[in-house]
Amino acid sequence: MQTRRDPVSPRDGRADKRLTLFAALCASALFGALFGALCYISTDGRLSDLLETARQTSMDIRRSGSLVKMIGSSLMSTGFYLLIAYVLGFSALAQPFELALPFLRGMTAGVVLTSIYGGGADKGTLMMTAAVFPGILISIILIILAAREAVYMSSRLFDICFHDRLYDGLLRHSVVYSVSFAELLAATSVTALIDCLLAVMLFGKG
Repeated sequence: MQTRRDPVSPRDGRADKRLTLFAALCASALFGALFGALCYISTDGRLSDLLETARQTSMDIRRSGSLVKMIGSSLMSTGFYLLIAYVLGFSALAQPFELALPFLRGMTAGVVLTSIYGGGADKGTLMMTAAVFPGILISIILIILAAREAVYMSSRLFDICFHDRLYDGLLRHSVVYSVSFAELLAATSVTALIDCLLAVMLFGKG
């Protein structure tokens, strides 16, 4: 007697693909962080000095107490990647570059965190970590979500190119895609406010 198998729901298949893509993007960010840490440890003196200067500049902005500078710096650090992801989403062949975005952001995070602990673990190190880590973590998550949306959009464009009607459904997908990035940008603004709040709490204002 043959057993009847329940058909696999297309919705379940899409959910599995979404989860697989999200896991791949998370792995990309993790490998980027490890690569950034190794780069910082193994670089020559000149490059290490440049990386240390960049980190120190970021910390000076947080210590300055200037809310405008802190919000601007936080928005730019994440907004740049969101802009790149958004533009890449309108290319049908940009998936490899979109998958690389979390890696690049993870690499900068690895450099920053490794440079903070370069002088050993003390009270100042813990304060700096508390000031930057939440923002970095949220930023990476937002960039992963942005890269995922960009991959979806690129895949839709790739599929549309093989239909008889080249622009079938493109406007609707573009609107939904743009709304998704508007939401991510709003979340980035919240992240910038969290960065400011942590900097004021840990370093004081003025």
